Amino acid sequence: SASLDNCGESCAWTAAIIATVAYGTLGVPIKYTKHIPDLHPLVFQSYKTATLCVTCWLVILMHIEPSFTPWGILSGLLAILGGVSTVYAIRTAGMAAAVGT
Repeated sequence: SASLDNCGESCAWTAAIIATVAYGTLGVPIKYTKHIPDLHPLVFQSYKTATLCVTCWLVILMHIEPSFTPWGILSGLLAILGGVSTVYAIRTAGMAAAVGT
């Protein structure tokens, strides 16, 4: 955590704003491929997981020692269930109802 020692509240606000803007982009490709009935939801979950895997390397580049906790593993499992559920929700209820609420 040596890289984040000098990072104050401004880093947290910056991360929150980026997350807020980027979150809305998740459903766009899902909505675009709604007309393809045999496209499995795990395809989109795989894209999301691959993106997270690539960005995780930023932690290594910042020289932060990774640590694993049971809560982190549970969070990862719930993120997969939530991601697959998001695909079904967008296809069924639409983007505004599924992502906007």
